[in-house]
Order: sequence, then structure tokens, then C-alpha cells
Amino acid sequence: MARLRVIVVEDDDFTRSTVISALQMQGLDVVGQAAAIGPAMKFVQVLRPDAVVVDLDLGSGPTGMDFAIAVRKNFPTMGIVVLTTFEDP
Repeated sequence: MARLRVIVVEDDDFTRSTVISALQMQGLDVVGQAAAIGPAMKFVQVLRPDAVVVDLDLGSGPTGMDFAIAVRKNFPTMGIVVLTTFEDP
């Protein structure tokens, strides 16, 4: 059985590496990673992963939700997982 191919989009280096490690430990194949939407969309277009994992808040510029909407519009069957954290809910 083929391993699921995933791209991780997270602007924080530590969080991105932690999420990637966790996914790999569960047997997923992380085929790309990006800190911003521009490079992430290029990865999605070229690599055509099974799913993307994206942070909701990517700093200044487009949000993770903007990315998720673009992915859904262009790749309607691609899985999307949105993650986020807040210091004070």
C-alpha cells in the first residue's frame, strides 16, 4: 500500500519540523514543506500530494484559510488539515 504524500505549510520553523516529524512517525511521506503560500502552491501544483497540512496564521500576507480555499478550488479531492495555536484563547 502506498504511503500518503503530504505537504506541510507552517511559518514557524520549530513547529513545522515538529509536525513533519510527527507525520513521518505515523508513516506519512512528507514530500514538501513551506513557510508561505507562494512556495506551497508551487509544491501542490508540481507534487500533487494526497493532502496538505497548513497553519491558519502564516504571518503577514495571505492566511492558511486563503491557501485552503485555493487548494480546494484547484484540487477538489486533495485533503486539507488546518492547524493553529493561540497563546491565550
